[in-house]
Amino acid sequence: MKKALIVIVVMLVGLAVTMTSYCAVQPPKKDMKTLNGEIVTKDTVAQTIEVRWLRDPVGRGYDQTTFLVSEEAKITDGIEGIGFEELDMGDKVIIVYYEDPFGELVATRITVKVE
Repeated sequence: MKKALIVIVVMLVGLAVTMTSYCAVQPPKKDMKTLNGEIVTKDTVAQTIEVRWLRDPVGRGYDQTTFLVSEEAKITDGIEGIGFEELDMGDKVIIVYYEDPFGELVATRITVKVE
């Protein structure tokens, strides 16, 4: 009887450990969005950029949004990859981003429009 109880307890503990590690591995689903705009400010210490974008094409209403640029973000100028430090104010950009659990907008891809 004791052996059966020990076997059941060991199996339950093993199952609990397996399930928690399985759940920890699953990445959260990210709702990716895209925004076209122009860089108006860049903070190299905080790794953020503020982008001015056209909110209302008819009424010509503009808005500004701040994005955290993650270390893993892919930044390109045409076809070449560039670094965060090479982004300049006034650059026209396309940003692919998501909102993290803390409400911060995180850029995962920035493409500088080449004219």
